[in-house]
Amino acid sequence: MAAITYLLLTMRSRRLTPARLAVAAGFSAVFALGLIPILA
Repeated sequence: MAAITYLLLTMRSRRLTPARLAVAAGFSAVFALGLIPILA
């Protein structure tokens, strides 16, 4: 949820850069890795 919010805020402020997109992808990856033990 944090990654989506971050991505939407940067898109609205028109400051979306490749680095900021990579940060959002990192948040999503951490979230996905955190779900593995819960769902396994």
